Amino acid sequence: MIPIDNNTILLMSLVFFRVGAIMFALPIFSESTIPLTVRIMTTLALSIGLYPLVSITWQIPTDLGVLQIA
Repeated sequence: MIPIDNNTILLMSLVFFRVGAIMFALPIFSESTIPLTVRIMTTLALSIGLYPLVSITWQIPTDLGVLQIA
């Protein structure tokens, strides 16, 4: 069972958007012959499958000084 907290939701959404961008860029899934619901469910299933692989190595950055704009 995956614990649901803010970090899990953030990481799952990042995985979903990354997998979704790749899936919708593929010629097979970008055609209109495949319904949108099927494409989204396939993306969601792949994201759930890939989540455990990503969650092991990913950590929220605590020092955001690099991202600050002067």
